[in-house]
This record gives sequence, structure tokens and C-alpha cells, in this order.
Amino acid sequence: MIGRPSKQSLVRFVRRAGFALATITGLVAVMILTLFALHIPPVSAIEAIWDGAIGNSTIGTLVPITVTLTKTAPLILTGLSVVIAWRAGMFSIGAEGQLLVGALAATALWSALGWLYPPILISLMTAAGAVAGAAWSGAAAWLRLHRNVPEVISTIMLNYVALDVVGALVTAPGALHGKTQPGPHSDPLPAAIAMPNILAVSHNAPQAHLHLGIAIAFLAVPCVG
Repeated sequence: MIGRPSKQSLVRFVRRAGFALATITGLVAVMILTLFALHIPPVSAIEAIWDGAIGNSTIGTLVPITVTLTKTAPLILTGLSVVIAWRAGMFSIGAEGQLLVGALAATALWSALGWLYPPILISLMTAAGAVAGAAWSGAAAWLRLHRNVPEVISTIMLNYVALDVVGALVTAPGALHGKTQPGPHSDPLPAAIAMPNILAVSHNAPQAHLHLGIAIAFLAVPCVG
């Protein structure tokens, strides 16, 4: 049975909302002070940031906002993983490296087993990414347990190692370097195993793509919170 929210839950909600508002206000203040320190007009800079992330009446809003949301999805999920680690008492800041290694493992598995039936391949790629990311964090755990290396140091260093490993594998010919397009990146995943698009793309904005990942990310927030 659903009843009225308790006083404690309302107080908790107000505190969380107040903390979120204070955090946003503080970040904006720090950004403005940084712009002043760099002798950059804050108003012009903020307008440029807004236009690039949200859009405006001249360039439109569909493409910029969908690009922003699409890039936001993995950042939200990665941030939630940091929250879980902190609640466990571990000051881990290696989520970036774990994300990179997980994506690398999933891409490598697709490169090797791309002929598999898409639902099976998607499941295997998801499992490979999760296991690889966990194993990468396990390296920091081993250093903590057996060498007493603080995880705040090892995890941030492992971020750079992961970045170099991914960069090397997508740059070197014969590894995961893309064959269809030039540049240091892997080939794009086929549509059959990519996140389904949840936005009807209009002929005026063919680059507007918003996939299901953003919905998954937003649903994960209350689950962790």
C-alpha cells in the first residue's frame, strides 16, 4: 500500500536537493572565477558553452542536445560506479580507466566474434566489458592488499595506463585499428549490436542520434541513490 511520504523522507529529499543546488552553484562560481583569471569574458564564454552543448535558434537544438546526452550516458554510469566504491569505503578514482578497458574488451570480442547471432554477441560483449573493467580495478585492489598502495594513487595511475593501451591498440595496424576510416580509432559497431535509437531523426537533422543508453543511465541513478 502506498501512503504519504514520511517527514524523514521529505527532509532527506530537501537535503539532497539543496546539496545538488549548492554543488551546481559552486561549480558555476568556480568556472566564472577561472574565466576571469584567464581574462576571458564570462558571458561570451558561457554563451559559447551553451550553444555547443544545447544549441540555439540559429544552429538548431536537436543535434547539439542529442550529442550532449549521448556523451552523458556513459559518464553518468561511470560516475555511479564511483559512488558505489565510495560507499564501500574505497576512494577509487579509476572509473575512467575501467570504462576504457571495458570498452576495449567488448570491441575486441566483437572484432573476433562478429559473426555470432546479435543477441548472443551483445550478451558476451556486455559480460566481457564488465569482467575486464572489474579486473582492471582488481589490479588496484591487489596493490592495496599486498603492497599497501593507496587506491587513490593506483587507480588514477591506471587511468593513464588504460588510455595508453587503448591508444596503442586503435593506432597500430593489425590490432583494433579501423579499416574503414582513417584515424586512431576502431571501426564503428554495426547497427545490429548498437544501442537502438530512441529519437526519430528528421531530414533536417540527420546527425541527431539519441540511443537507449541515456534512458538506462537515468534509470540507474535512483537505483544507486
